[in-house]
Amino acid sequence: NKTCAKCLITKAEKRAKKRAENANVEDIPMEKISFKEISDYITNSIEQNENPINFRIILDENILSIADINIKLMAKLIGVGNAYFVCSQSNEIKREYVDSNRKRIDWFDCKGKLTIKIDLLAAEAKVRLQHNLTHNKPIDIAVPSEVKQEIKENLEMTPTYLRSYLRKKFDLSYITSKQIYYWWLHYTQQFYKYDENYVVSARAFFERQQKSG
Repeated sequence: NKTCAKCLITKAEKRAKKRAENANVEDIPMEKISFKEISDYITNSIEQNENPINFRIILDENILSIADINIKLMAKLIGVGNAYFVCSQSNEIKREYVDSNRKRIDWFDCKGKLTIKIDLLAAEAKVRLQHNLTHNKPIDIAVPSEVKQEIKENLEMTPTYLRSYLRKKFDLSYITSKQIYYWWLHYTQQFYKYDENYVVSARAFFERQQKSG
């Protein structure tokens, strides 16, 4: 059964009230770190063999102000939600590659998993990170600038044809089809998008096309 929005709000308010009451009674000091220092905090915890790592993020206006507009919209609509991320080299997601020319990465039984429970109404996010094995990082597979430039200059091609075209000019051993599609879409949107409002953007695009003949 689906829970109504009013019920979700009521439950979130009760959780926030109960948490506040417990905080007043226990008065347990909590270490405060800035949002920008979270990555360093996690790194230090891993180096000190703390496993799993649990911490809580207070979702105040400062945090939400730097979030992507789509993320904020989703959070406001959903209110409560879970997100799961698995280490890119974990055996749990091991699979056969479709592209035969791609070099295989090393897999580990690290059980690396990041779980985030977001409760916007209670203004908090609970984070749990588990990574049982320290292993070498994957090889940097960022798309080289020259490949991105070539994509930018050939937006009229479809992503599938573009990959075949790029393969003749560059070594794509570590570059996936999804990466090519991402940058093709990124530059295509830049070409067509003139304003955050899609109506204004469309009008501006057609006006520019008319002026250019």
